[in-house]
Amino acid sequence: MLPSAIRPAACTSSRGGGSRRPGRAPARSDALERAEKRASAVHDRVQQVRDVSKDLFKEWEDGLKKYSDRGLPPRASASCARRKQADTVIAAMTRAEKRLDPVLKPMRDRVLFLKHNLNAKALGGLTGELTSIQGDVDALVADLQASVAEADGFIKTMQAEQKEAQ
Repeated sequence: MLPSAIRPAACTSSRGGGSRRPGRAPARSDALERAEKRASAVHDRVQQVRDVSKDLFKEWEDGLKKYSDRGLPPRASASCARRKQADTVIAAMTRAEKRLDPVLKPMRDRVLFLKHNLNAKALGGLTGELTSIQGDVDALVADLQASVAEADGFIKTMQAEQKEAQ
């Protein structure tokens, strides 16, 4: 959550005798807050996929040691191929995840700038930039969600095959 100082509730208008009216900065910091939350959720989700993948392969390897009939366990090449496939998916998710912060940094800078220089001219000039950055964040989040969905499908396939083997 952003400190309240970054989310001013209103700005003073030079019109109307100095009356208070809603400013545009809250919308900007709200957009940043939403983007930060979404990025955090993406980071968490990628970590969950890493953890689940690690746990599944550990469980699989432990299970291979329990076979008494050495003719039944899956071939080592299949295990290696699945691990490479999982590593490829996780690597793609990690690359996409690493692209989030460079997109968020300029957005953070703009919100900080607005906090320190709250005036209509600065807000009007940054509106297009913030919209562009938000679009970049949305596109990156969509890419990450697609990667997560692909990883989920792979994990479900592995889990189903593992259950069938038992």
